[in-house]
Amino acid sequence: MANARLDGLICARRSSNVAPGEVAGILVPAFVKLWGPDGPLLPLLRAAASNRLAADALIEIFTDRVTPALAAVAVDRPRERAALIGSHLIGIAVARHVIGVPPLIEMSDDTLVAWLGPVFAHYLSAVYPSAAEEAGEPMQAVPSRRNPTLE
Repeated sequence: MANARLDGLICARRSSNVAPGEVAGILVPAFVKLWGPDGPLLPLLRAAASNRLAADALIEIFTDRVTPALAAVAVDRPRERAALIGSHLIGIAVARHVIGVPPLIEMSDDTLVAWLGPVFAHYLSAVYPSAAEEAGEPMQAVPSRRNPTLE
């Protein structure tokens, strides 16, 4: 089921123009199903930290499955953009399911999708940094809202 949703990202992009902001809603549930505590790939993730064969298998999954799916949505440089998203997701999986960071464990999958949606949209559609520099447009972070309790 999760693989079908990930594979469906390619077809959806071709048929209904999935927006970069919608990618997290497709990718994260598939990722959670495959890499979560009941998923078949969590043992591979754990092993990849200390075993080269497991790490290579993990790279192959991202190279053969995730990168082609995201390439259908990325504006350019799909390998780099997919690597950013894949690294982000692996980091979350490690923090959530291997290390056990409490806020990530307690966070619902829907909330995780909501947090990651804008980040993945940025990864997929932002102007490549050197292209912005060449055009004379410095890369700028999106302004954040200030937390008055921290001031």
